[in-house]
Amino acid sequence: MAKRKFQSMVTPTGVAVWPKINKPETKFNSDGVYETKLRFDAKVGGAFLAALNEIHDEWIEECQADKGKSVKRKELATEVEEDGVKTGELEFKFKLDAIAGKPPDTWEQRPVIYDSQGTPIEGMTQTIGSGSKLKISFEIVPYMNAMVGAGLSLRMRGVQVIDLVEFSGGGFDSMGFKQEEGFKTEVIKETSDDVFDSAADFS
Repeated sequence: MAKRKFQSMVTPTGVAVWPKINKPETKFNSDGVYETKLRFDAKVGGAFLAALNEIHDEWIEECQADKGKSVKRKELATEVEEDGVKTGELEFKFKLDAIAGKPPDTWEQRPVIYDSQGTPIEGMTQTIGSGSKLKISFEIVPYMNAMVGAGLSLRMRGVQVIDLVEFSGGGFDSMGFKQEEGFKTEVIKETSDDVFDSAADFS
């Protein structure tokens, strides 16, 4: 099978779901992976999926010609459900390995982040959180796996932040709680003398 040249595309504006863009996720890969899901409404998501499927169909045909038999199709999008009911929205996953290449020839990489005006953001202090509106520049990387079938990996190269929702690190609101009448803790404040005395312990 001939080596393919990766095609590049830019997504429509979508809503980020559990983005790990400022720093990579290391839970399942110690080297780290930058990743996010991007959610679109039915109309926009459907049009985006149709554009990807044209490339996907060509790749499947190429795989089948190479193997001389039909191959499984690895779907590119996930249909969003809420309380077991499909909303019509579609989610696509984008990712980029923080370490590329193979030892001993490896190098670090990260997605370039831009603001809505196209200005690169160096050393971004805010963390891009779920609900942010983003566009993603990506490469389409075809793959064939005997278990999952013929698919396309969407390799994230750059992120344009259209509307930022900062990640707050979780807490009260993110867990679904709201204020109620009842028990309220008391915060004990140290006096200046208390602070002075406690500091003296480190002398």
